[in-house]
Amino acid sequence: MDLSIKVNLKQRVRNLNIKLTDLWFPLFEAVINSFQSIQERDKSNSGNITIKITRKNSTLPDDIGEIDTIEILDDGIGFNDKNFDAFRTSDTDNKIVIGGKGVGRLTWAKVFGSAVIDSNYYDDEKIKRRHFIFSENGFEDYQENILADQKAISGTHVKLRNMNSQYSANSAIELKEIATELMKHISVYLMNNEKIKVDLIELKTNEIINLNYTFFTEYIKKQEVKEIYIDDHRFFIRHVFSINKLAKGTNIAFFCAQNRVVNSVELDKYIELPETYLIDDKELYYSCYITSKYLDEDVSSERLAFNNFIYEKKEKSGMTGLNGFERINESVSYYLESYIKKIYEQKEDIIKEYISKEQPHFNYFYHHKSMREKLRSIPYRDVTDNNKLYEELRKIDSGFYIDTRKKVEQDEVTQEQIKEIVNAIDDTSKSSLAEYIVRRKLLIELLESKLGKTNEKYERESIMHNILFPMKESLDTIDYESHNLWLIDERLSFSYSGFSDIPLRKIMKTKEDTRPDLVFINSFTNSENKDKTTIDSMTIVEIKKPGRKNYSDGGPDNQLIKYIRTIKAAGEIYDYNERVYSLANNIAFTCYIIGDLTREMKEMLEDAKFTTADNGEKYTSYNPNNNAYFEFISFSKLVKDAKLRNKIFTKKINLVE
Repeated sequence: MDLSIKVNLKQRVRNLNIKLTDLWFPLFEAVINSFQSIQERDKSNSGNITIKITRKNSTLPDDIGEIDTIEILDDGIGFNDKNFDAFRTSDTDNKIVIGGKGVGRLTWAKVFGSAVIDSNYYDDEKIKRRHFIFSENGFEDYQENILADQKAISGTHVKLRNMNSQYSANSAIELKEIATELMKHISVYLMNNEKIKVDLIELKTNEIINLNYTFFTEYIKKQEVKEIYIDDHRFFIRHVFSINKLAKGTNIAFFCAQNRVVNSVELDKYIELPETYLIDDKELYYSCYITSKYLDEDVSSERLAFNNFIYEKKEKSGMTGLNGFERINESVSYYLESYIKKIYEQKEDIIKEYISKEQPHFNYFYHHKSMREKLRSIPYRDVTDNNKLYEELRKIDSGFYIDTRKKVEQDEVTQEQIKEIVNAIDDTSKSSLAEYIVRRKLLIELLESKLGKTNEKYERESIMHNILFPMKESLDTIDYESHNLWLIDERLSFSYSGFSDIPLRKIMKTKEDTRPDLVFINSFTNSENKDKTTIDSMTIVEIKKPGRKNYSDGGPDNQLIKYIRTIKAAGEIYDYNERVYSLANNIAFTCYIIGDLTREMKEMLEDAKFTTADNGEKYTSYNPNNNAYFEFISFSKLVKDAKLRNKIFTKKINLVE
């Protein structure tokens, strides 16, 4: 018999495009061959396929081990002369009726060192045996003979041995994971051939997984086939609800050719779909299998892609071919219509609750029809993630503001348009105020969360400092929203200039390297004087570490008095642009000390002749020699007052607390 290969086999195998992550493809091909062999044997479509996994030896006791050999046994028609001749012919058309491309066995030689084939088949009513070894080098050890036992049945034993190391590196996974990969790829065969039993066996542990049972008990709960047309081509969509996922994602559409999965897409990227579906009181996952004679003929030789069929949005796709995007999405949407309606209702409730409780400044969206439509267009997958939902709401808000600006800038507007613009401006203004109040509320909560102990430790002083005003910055280098001086005194935000944790020598003529926490220039002798050269009011803020008990720098106002003396001795101050300002002779200082009112701090304040106010939560003092007013504010008092001020604004614009 002529055993020659009709092409350069080694080069053909090496040119085969099989990625390292596609190491299971030879197994898929062999199992599908077994299905087809059983189907070819008789019309009953009943038979057995057994898959045996052998792993490489490992010295590690818990090591799963890389795969060395995979055996596939079936009781199909076997390697008769017709099938063997087809096996020897590259790109054969022997199985073209059932979708064969004639390259499957080449993947065996690509991923494995060799394949040993033993097959029994009928020839002239006699049972014969055919044995050979196949690799990229061709055929070896060919044997053919009539079996002595004529009661033997037909079938094939394929032994894929010595998996190449670059592929086996990805093979150390549990048997259940191999079963999942295999079921995902041959799911169409499993659904259409329930009488063909498929067992997966781990020889090392004797673990057995029956794919039929696993597939139909752990995966498939309900299925239904619908027919659609794309252009003039007939397609079938098998809608499947499964107990477990057959892929990592949900709502997957599997595009199939020749009874196997070629590729897949996540439908919920394009259609509003729930993650699960409640059917008969069970949470199920949806997927669909798309088949067509067109796809059977269009699939590439490796069966990893289609040549002309595409699934793309028309405006995004630069490809030409048969585009199934709109028809498939339309058909799936119609089939799942009742579930999609529920998801729209659920989405609306989630958005409404989020806006009401977390972002009330977006409440004005509901006053405008166009805004309500934009809310409905937010993808469901984004409303379940607060960060993504917020981004979507910001986009809508920004778009509304831009549209309103365009209307304002029109040369001619009607009375109705004027009314619409005024209402829009009123809504956006309320929205901005509401957003600002919500930000304040979150900031207060952050500050409050830092007051207690974390892992038996109080927060560092720098944490509290940065919440109030970023260290190493000035009022000239950051914008209004980047600091929170309002927590101390709203008026500080409007100071002419201010410095945070900056050495005094950098803002005045002094050698002192001390750094007040915060220093502000409040006002000038003559506010009408545009030159503003003489400063008559300043504020200094000193922040103490929460929970601090030990003080080595004397009284609570000692450090502040040292700062005042240094400033007065220098006689002038530079601003951010190094412009020089002199100090008024009787310059007034307002000094805040912010810290925890511990027992030690309370005793120090009383010893320094501070008087109490606000039920003992605030202490004040006046130093006439330096024209300086001192005020100690506890962190708890700071938070309490901030909450009260914010609450007034909240009530004014009817925000939900």
